[in-house]
Amino acid sequence: MLKLIKYDIMQNYHIYFVEYALYLILCLVVPFLPDTLSSIVMMFMTLFVMIVMLFNVGTIIYNYYQSMFGKQAYLTLTLPYNTHELFASKVIAAFLWIIISFVILFLGMLIIGMLLGSQYVDLQEFLTLMSFSGDVFTQFMMSWDFWQAILLILLTILAFVITGFTLCTVVQTKYTRKNKLLWLIGIFFVFSMIYNYINIVIVNTAWYQQFYYTTMQYLGFWFTEGLGTIIWVIIAYFVNVYILEHMIEIQ
Repeated sequence: MLKLIKYDIMQNYHIYFVEYALYLILCLVVPFLPDTLSSIVMMFMTLFVMIVMLFNVGTIIYNYYQSMFGKQAYLTLTLPYNTHELFASKVIAAFLWIIISFVILFLGMLIIGMLLGSQYVDLQEFLTLMSFSGDVFTQFMMSWDFWQAILLILLTILAFVITGFTLCTVVQTKYTRKNKLLWLIGIFFVFSMIYNYINIVIVNTAWYQQFYYTTMQYLGFWFTEGLGTIIWVIIAYFVNVYILEHMIEIQ
């Protein structure tokens, strides 16, 4: 399975690296530009980041579609791995690339902040400020709430990946042979309605409120908030695996 993950990660690494390198170079240059030019470049960078994230997500979903249902599917499905390994490897690879994207994005913002800060205060004050910020961040990292919040963020990203893959998978059956895009939109619309119904109706019931506060009391706020996400990830995972094993149609 590690070979599958490695292959999926390395499949488009050169494209991602070019994007990240260009972004980090801009982050190093922007603080030293004149104010008028700097504001224009910052607007460009904001647009660039949005385009990069959308492109990366689109690339991840497109690669999944091609490898599982397109021309590459015959090769993928004949590999000596079971369905769980094939699907899990693609989820893990996509999850890691999105995490890397967020880390690079945060690193670029940190670089801009540090370079701009060093221009407006002297070196001693800047080092003192950085030391103080580091101590505060270290103390924050030592708290259990911090790691629960990180876990919730990771769960949300994982749910996003699996949801995207699920939408690709559920329209690959004999029941959705034609007009796959319309089926995709329709399924997404129905899923959104069900999700909103759960949030509006079930979440406001007395039994759910009791369950929520009891769970929060024993397991904590962040874990309780992520419980629904965990349930959805498990359901979506097994729905994907079942369809891949019993219901897909390869182009």
